[in-house]
Amino acid sequence: VKLPPDFVRGGTPKYRYGINGAYTHELDGGAGEIAITADWNWQSEQYKATTVPDPNALQEPYGLFNATASWNNVLATRVDLTAYVTNLFDKVYAVGEYGLYPNLGYGSDAMGEARTYGVRIRYSF
Repeated sequence: VKLPPDFVRGGTPKYRYGINGAYTHELDGGAGEIAITADWNWQSEQYKATTVPDPNALQEPYGLFNATASWNNVLATRVDLTAYVTNLFDKVYAVGEYGLYPNLGYGSDAMGEARTYGVRIRYSF
Protein backbone atom coordinates (compact mmCIF):
# COMPACT_ATOMS: atom_id res chain seq x y z
CA VAL A 1 0.00 0.00 0.00
CA LYS A 2 1.43 3.34 -0.99
CA LEU A 3 0.45 6.21 1.30
CA PRO A 4 0.12 9.77 0.05
CA PRO A 5 3.05 12.07 0.94
CA ASP A 6 0.84 14.24 3.18
CA PHE A 7 -0.46 11.26 5.20
CA VAL A 8 -0.21 11.81 8.96
CA ARG A 9 -0.52 8.96 11.40
CA GLY A 10 -2.49 10.16 14.41
CA GLY A 11 -1.54 9.26 17.97
CA THR A 12 2.13 8.52 17.34
CA PRO A 13 4.80 11.00 18.46
CA LYS A 14 8.08 10.97 16.56
CA TYR A 15 10.18 10.96 19.76
CA ARG A 16 9.65 9.63 23.28
CA TYR A 17 11.97 9.18 26.21
CA GLY A 18 11.76 8.33 29.85
CA ILE A 19 14.13 8.69 32.77
CA ASN A 20 13.62 6.99 36.10
CA GLY A 21 15.46 6.59 39.33
CA ALA A 22 15.09 4.62 42.53
CA TYR A 23 16.63 4.74 45.98
CA THR A 24 16.22 2.20 48.78
CA HIS A 25 17.48 2.21 52.33
CA GLU A 26 17.19 -0.48 55.01
CA LEU A 27 16.16 0.95 58.36
CA ASP A 28 18.02 -0.01 61.52
CA GLY A 29 16.64 -2.70 63.81
CA GLY A 30 14.63 -4.45 61.11
CA ALA A 31 12.12 -1.57 61.00
CA GLY A 32 11.63 -2.02 57.27
CA GLU A 33 12.86 -0.36 54.14
CA ILE A 34 12.37 3.09 52.63
CA ALA A 35 12.04 3.21 48.85
CA ILE A 36 11.73 6.34 46.71
CA THR A 37 11.12 6.28 42.97
CA ALA A 38 10.62 8.99 40.39
CA ASP A 39 10.16 9.04 36.64
CA TRP A 40 9.91 11.63 33.88
CA ASN A 41 8.34 10.71 30.54
CA TRP A 42 8.40 13.10 27.59
CA GLN A 43 7.10 12.95 24.06
CA SER A 44 7.32 15.19 21.03
CA GLU A 45 4.35 16.72 19.28
CA GLN A 46 1.81 14.40 17.74
CA TYR A 47 -1.36 14.57 15.74
CA LYS A 48 -4.26 13.41 17.87
CA ALA A 49 -6.24 12.39 14.79
CA THR A 50 -5.65 11.90 11.08
CA THR A 51 -8.12 14.67 10.25
CA VAL A 52 -5.29 17.11 9.57
CA PRO A 53 -7.52 19.96 8.36
CA ASP A 54 -8.60 20.19 12.02
CA PRO A 55 -6.67 23.18 13.44
CA ASN A 56 -6.69 21.59 16.90
CA ALA A 57 -5.37 18.19 15.80
CA LEU A 58 -1.79 18.89 16.94
CA GLN A 59 -0.84 18.05 20.54
CA GLU A 60 2.19 20.03 21.63
CA PRO A 61 5.15 18.20 23.27
CA TYR A 62 4.72 17.44 26.96
CA GLY A 63 6.34 15.65 29.87
CA LEU A 64 4.87 13.95 32.94
CA PHE A 65 6.57 13.52 36.32
CA ASN A 66 5.53 10.75 38.75
CA ALA A 67 6.91 9.80 42.16
CA THR A 68 6.39 7.36 45.04
CA ALA A 69 7.74 7.09 48.56
CA SER A 70 7.27 3.76 50.32
CA TRP A 71 7.91 2.28 53.74
CA ASN A 72 8.01 -1.46 53.20
CA ASN A 73 7.67 -4.04 55.99
CA VAL A 74 6.65 -1.31 58.44
CA LEU A 75 8.23 -2.08 61.84
CA ALA A 76 8.97 -5.66 60.72
CA THR A 77 5.32 -6.38 59.84
CA ARG A 78 3.74 -7.46 56.57
CA VAL A 79 2.43 -3.94 55.97
CA ASP A 80 3.69 -1.60 53.24
CA LEU A 81 2.74 2.09 53.08
CA THR A 82 3.14 4.09 49.88
CA ALA A 83 2.44 7.73 49.05
CA TYR A 84 2.27 8.49 45.34
CA VAL A 85 1.67 11.28 42.86
CA THR A 86 1.20 11.05 39.09
CA ASN A 87 1.39 14.03 36.74
CA LEU A 88 2.91 16.08 39.57
CA PHE A 89 2.91 19.36 37.63
CA ASP A 90 -0.73 18.85 36.55
CA LYS A 91 0.04 19.04 32.83
CA VAL A 92 -3.08 19.33 30.69
CA TYR A 93 -2.73 17.18 27.57
CA ALA A 94 -4.86 15.22 25.13
CA VAL A 95 -4.31 11.55 24.36
CA GLY A 96 -6.65 11.44 21.39
CA GLU A 97 -9.32 13.22 19.43
CA TYR A 98 -12.68 12.22 18.11
CA GLY A 99 -12.38 13.13 14.43
CA LEU A 100 -15.53 15.17 14.02
CA TYR A 101 -13.97 18.23 12.40
CA PRO A 102 -14.41 17.27 8.72
CA ASN A 103 -18.11 16.51 9.21
CA LEU A 104 -19.25 18.84 11.98
CA GLY A 105 -16.64 21.60 12.04
CA TYR A 106 -15.38 20.88 15.56
CA GLY A 107 -13.39 18.21 17.34
CA SER A 108 -13.52 16.74 20.81
CA ASP A 109 -10.43 15.66 22.75
CA ALA A 110 -9.93 12.68 25.03
CA MET A 111 -7.88 14.18 27.84
CA GLY A 112 -5.04 12.56 29.79
CA GLU A 113 -5.18 12.08 33.53
CA ALA A 114 -4.89 15.13 35.75
CA ARG A 115 -2.65 15.17 38.83
CA THR A 116 -3.51 12.22 41.05
CA TYR A 117 -2.13 11.54 44.50
CA GLY A 118 -2.89 9.27 47.39
CA VAL A 119 -1.74 6.64 49.84
CA ARG A 120 -1.75 2.86 49.44
CA ILE A 121 -1.68 0.38 52.28
CA ARG A 122 -0.82 -3.20 51.42
CA TYR A 123 -0.84 -6.24 53.64
CA SER A 124 0.95 -9.38 52.41
CA PHE A 125 -0.49 -12.72 53.50
